Amino acid sequence: MGPGMLEYYAKRAPNYDGKLDFPEWQRDRAKARPILESVSLGRHVYEVACGTGEYTQLASLAAKEIHASDANQRMLEIARGKAYSCPVDFQLRDAYASGSPTCNAGLAAFWLSHVEKQSMARFLDSFHSWLVPGSPVFMIDELDHSKRGIPASRFDEFGNRFETRTLESGENFEITKNFYSEADCAKLLERRGSNLEFRAFENLWVATYRTLEPRPHGV
Repeated sequence: MGPGMLEYYAKRAPNYDGKLDFPEWQRDRAKARPILESVSLGRHVYEVACGTGEYTQLASLAAKEIHASDANQRMLEIARGKAYSCPVDFQLRDAYASGSPTCNAGLAAFWLSHVEKQSMARFLDSFHSWLVPGSPVFMIDELDHSKRGIPASRFDEFGNRFETRTLESGENFEITKNFYSEADCAKLLERRGSNLEFRAFENLWVATYRTLEPRPHGV
Protein backbone atom coordinates (compact mmCIF):
# COMPACT_ATOMS: atom_id res chain seq x y z
CA MET A 1 0.00 0.00 0.00
CA GLY A 2 1.47 3.31 -1.05
CA PRO A 3 1.75 6.40 1.16
CA GLY A 4 -1.33 7.97 -0.44
CA MET A 5 -3.54 5.02 0.44
CA LEU A 6 -2.09 4.84 3.95
CA GLU A 7 -2.93 8.50 4.51
CA TYR A 8 -6.41 8.10 3.01
CA TYR A 9 -7.36 5.18 5.25
CA ALA A 10 -5.78 6.77 8.31
CA LYS A 11 -7.96 9.84 7.83
CA ARG A 12 -11.01 7.75 7.00
CA ALA A 13 -10.54 5.34 9.91
CA PRO A 14 -12.89 7.06 12.42
CA ASN A 15 -15.81 6.74 9.97
CA TYR A 16 -14.77 3.56 8.16
CA ASP A 17 -17.11 1.15 9.96
CA GLY A 18 -20.15 3.09 8.76
CA LYS A 19 -19.64 1.73 5.24
CA LEU A 20 -20.21 -1.77 6.52
CA ASP A 21 -23.66 -0.76 7.80
CA PHE A 22 -25.20 -0.46 4.33
CA PRO A 23 -28.31 -2.72 4.23
CA GLU A 24 -27.21 -4.33 0.97
CA TRP A 25 -23.80 -5.11 2.49
CA GLN A 26 -25.43 -6.50 5.62
CA ARG A 27 -27.33 -9.05 3.57
CA ASP A 28 -24.10 -10.27 2.00
CA ARG A 29 -22.28 -10.23 5.34
CA ALA A 30 -24.99 -12.45 6.81
CA LYS A 31 -24.33 -14.98 4.05
CA ALA A 32 -20.55 -14.72 4.47
CA ARG A 33 -20.51 -15.04 8.25
CA PRO A 34 -21.12 -18.82 8.57
CA ILE A 35 -18.48 -19.42 5.90
CA LEU A 36 -15.93 -17.38 7.86
CA GLU A 37 -16.86 -19.15 11.08
CA SER A 38 -16.39 -22.52 9.39
CA VAL A 39 -12.91 -21.55 8.17
CA SER A 40 -11.95 -20.11 11.58
CA LEU A 41 -13.45 -22.77 13.85
CA GLY A 42 -10.97 -23.73 16.56
CA ARG A 43 -8.03 -22.39 14.55
CA HIS A 44 -5.14 -19.97 14.94
CA VAL A 45 -6.04 -17.36 12.33
CA TYR A 46 -3.63 -15.00 10.58
CA GLU A 47 -5.45 -11.90 9.32
CA VAL A 48 -3.75 -9.54 6.90
CA ALA A 49 -4.84 -5.89 6.56
CA CYS A 50 -7.33 -6.21 9.42
CA GLY A 51 -8.34 -2.54 9.30
CA THR A 52 -10.65 -1.55 12.14
CA GLY A 53 -11.28 -5.15 13.14
CA GLU A 54 -14.77 -5.69 11.71
CA TYR A 55 -14.00 -9.12 10.32
CA THR A 56 -11.62 -9.84 13.19
CA GLN A 57 -14.66 -9.66 15.44
CA LEU A 58 -16.63 -12.06 13.26
CA ALA A 59 -13.76 -14.54 13.05
CA SER A 60 -13.23 -14.36 16.82
CA LEU A 61 -16.66 -15.95 17.37
CA ALA A 62 -15.21 -19.26 16.18
CA ALA A 63 -11.41 -18.94 16.21
CA LYS A 64 -9.15 -20.13 19.00
CA GLU A 65 -6.77 -17.19 18.53
CA ILE A 66 -6.18 -14.45 15.94
CA HIS A 67 -2.95 -12.79 14.90
CA ALA A 68 -4.12 -9.62 13.11
CA SER A 69 -1.89 -7.20 11.23
CA ASP A 70 -2.22 -3.90 9.41
CA ALA A 71 0.16 -1.28 8.06
CA ASN A 72 -2.03 1.56 9.33
CA GLN A 73 -1.53 2.60 12.95
CA ARG A 74 -4.79 4.59 13.11
CA MET A 75 -6.81 1.59 11.96
CA LEU A 76 -5.12 -0.61 14.56
CA GLU A 77 -5.87 1.86 17.35
CA ILE A 78 -9.59 1.53 16.58
CA ALA A 79 -9.37 -2.25 16.21
CA ARG A 80 -7.63 -2.63 19.58
CA GLY A 81 -10.49 -0.77 21.27
CA LYS A 82 -13.10 -3.36 20.31
CA ALA A 83 -14.23 -6.47 22.15
CA TYR A 84 -13.44 -9.94 20.79
CA SER A 85 -14.57 -13.45 21.63
CA CYS A 86 -11.08 -14.98 21.54
CA PRO A 87 -7.54 -13.69 22.20
CA VAL A 88 -6.38 -11.30 19.45
CA ASP A 89 -2.81 -10.11 18.95
CA PHE A 90 -2.56 -6.94 16.83
CA GLN A 91 0.67 -6.04 15.06
CA LEU A 92 1.69 -3.08 12.89
CA ARG A 93 2.95 -4.85 9.79
CA ASP A 94 3.04 -4.41 6.04
CA ALA A 95 0.90 -6.87 4.09
CA TYR A 96 3.94 -7.96 2.09
CA ALA A 97 5.98 -9.00 5.15
CA SER A 98 6.83 -12.69 5.31
CA GLY A 99 6.76 -14.75 8.49
CA SER A 100 6.90 -18.22 9.98
CA PRO A 101 4.04 -20.72 9.51
CA THR A 102 2.53 -20.47 12.99
CA CYS A 103 -1.16 -20.16 12.01
CA ASN A 104 -3.51 -22.70 10.44
CA ALA A 105 -6.15 -20.44 8.85
CA GLY A 106 -5.99 -17.21 6.87
CA LEU A 107 -8.25 -14.17 6.55
CA ALA A 108 -8.13 -11.26 4.10
CA ALA A 109 -11.16 -8.95 4.08
CA PHE A 110 -11.44 -6.18 1.48
CA TRP A 111 -7.72 -6.24 0.80
CA LEU A 112 -7.22 -8.12 -2.46
CA SER A 113 -8.77 -5.27 -4.46
CA HIS A 114 -6.04 -2.92 -3.19
CA VAL A 115 -3.13 -5.14 -4.22
CA GLU A 116 -1.55 -3.98 -7.46
CA LYS A 117 -1.44 -6.73 -10.07
CA GLN A 118 2.33 -6.65 -10.46
CA SER A 119 2.65 -7.26 -6.69
CA MET A 120 0.03 -10.01 -6.35
CA ALA A 121 2.44 -12.96 -6.42
CA ARG A 122 4.62 -11.33 -3.76
CA PHE A 123 1.57 -10.65 -1.58
CA LEU A 124 0.18 -14.17 -1.82
CA ASP A 125 3.56 -15.76 -1.12
CA SER A 126 4.06 -13.48 1.92
CA PHE A 127 0.51 -14.09 3.19
CA HIS A 128 0.84 -17.85 2.83
CA SER A 129 4.22 -17.84 4.59
CA TRP A 130 2.37 -17.30 7.89
CA LEU A 131 0.22 -20.41 7.33
CA VAL A 132 1.00 -24.09 7.67
CA PRO A 133 0.48 -26.11 4.45
CA GLY A 134 -3.14 -27.08 3.86
CA SER A 135 -4.57 -24.15 5.86
CA PRO A 136 -8.07 -22.94 4.89
CA VAL A 137 -8.28 -19.31 3.77
CA PHE A 138 -11.24 -16.90 3.66
CA MET A 139 -11.26 -13.84 1.41
CA ILE A 140 -14.05 -11.32 0.86
CA ASP A 141 -14.21 -8.23 -1.35
CA GLU A 142 -16.44 -6.12 -3.56
CA LEU A 143 -17.98 -7.15 -6.84
CA ASP A 144 -17.92 -4.78 -9.79
CA HIS A 145 -21.54 -3.85 -10.40
CA SER A 146 -23.51 -0.92 -11.79
CA LYS A 147 -24.85 0.22 -8.40
CA ARG A 148 -21.38 1.12 -7.04
CA GLY A 149 -21.43 4.49 -8.78
CA ILE A 150 -17.67 5.06 -8.46
CA PRO A 151 -16.00 5.26 -11.87
CA ALA A 152 -12.39 4.43 -12.58
CA SER A 153 -10.13 7.47 -12.63
CA ARG A 154 -7.54 5.69 -14.78
CA PHE A 155 -5.83 2.39 -15.60
CA ASP A 156 -2.08 1.89 -15.65
CA GLU A 157 0.19 -0.19 -17.87
CA PHE A 158 -0.25 -3.25 -15.60
CA GLY A 159 -4.03 -3.12 -15.88
CA ASN A 160 -4.56 -1.76 -12.37
CA ARG A 161 -7.76 0.19 -11.89
CA PHE A 162 -7.74 3.39 -9.79
CA GLU A 163 -10.48 5.43 -8.16
CA THR A 164 -10.54 8.96 -6.77
CA ARG A 165 -11.96 9.11 -3.25
CA THR A 166 -13.01 12.35 -1.55
CA LEU A 167 -13.09 12.76 2.23
CA GLU A 168 -15.55 15.00 4.08
CA SER A 169 -12.72 17.53 4.35
CA GLY A 170 -12.67 17.82 0.57
CA GLU A 171 -9.28 16.11 0.21
CA ASN A 172 -8.93 13.83 -2.80
CA PHE A 173 -6.97 10.59 -2.85
CA GLU A 174 -6.36 8.09 -5.61
CA ILE A 175 -6.50 4.46 -4.54
CA THR A 176 -6.02 1.11 -6.24
CA LYS A 177 -9.34 -0.70 -6.67
CA ASN A 178 -9.21 -3.86 -8.77
CA PHE A 179 -12.09 -6.30 -9.16
CA TYR A 180 -11.91 -10.09 -9.33
CA SER A 181 -14.13 -12.81 -10.73
CA GLU A 182 -14.10 -16.53 -10.03
CA ALA A 183 -11.87 -17.04 -13.09
CA ASP A 184 -9.48 -14.35 -11.86
CA CYS A 185 -9.18 -15.98 -8.44
CA ALA A 186 -8.65 -19.40 -10.00
CA LYS A 187 -5.79 -18.00 -12.06
CA LEU A 188 -4.22 -16.25 -9.06
CA LEU A 189 -4.27 -19.46 -7.03
CA GLU A 190 -3.36 -21.81 -9.86
CA ARG A 191 0.03 -22.62 -8.31
CA ARG A 192 -0.64 -21.40 -4.77
CA GLY A 193 -3.90 -22.94 -3.61
CA SER A 194 -6.41 -25.75 -4.03
CA ASN A 195 -10.11 -26.47 -3.43
CA LEU A 196 -11.21 -22.97 -4.45
CA GLU A 197 -14.88 -22.18 -3.81
CA PHE A 198 -16.10 -18.82 -5.08
CA ARG A 199 -19.46 -17.36 -4.10
CA ALA A 200 -20.81 -14.18 -5.71
CA PHE A 201 -23.51 -12.42 -3.69
CA GLU A 202 -25.33 -9.17 -4.43
CA ASN A 203 -22.45 -6.78 -3.77
CA LEU A 204 -19.65 -8.91 -2.37
CA TRP A 205 -17.83 -12.11 -3.20
CA VAL A 206 -16.35 -14.73 -0.92
CA ALA A 207 -13.56 -17.13 -1.87
CA THR A 208 -12.32 -20.02 0.25
CA TYR A 209 -9.40 -22.28 -0.58
CA ARG A 210 -6.53 -24.18 1.02
CA THR A 211 -2.85 -23.39 0.84
CA LEU A 212 -0.86 -26.01 -1.00
CA GLU A 213 0.56 -29.04 0.78
CA PRO A 214 3.88 -30.60 -0.23
CA ARG A 215 3.50 -33.23 -2.90
CA PRO A 216 4.37 -36.74 -1.71
CA HIS A 217 7.51 -38.22 -3.19
CA GLY A 218 7.07 -41.13 -5.55
CA VAL A 219 8.01 -44.61 -4.40
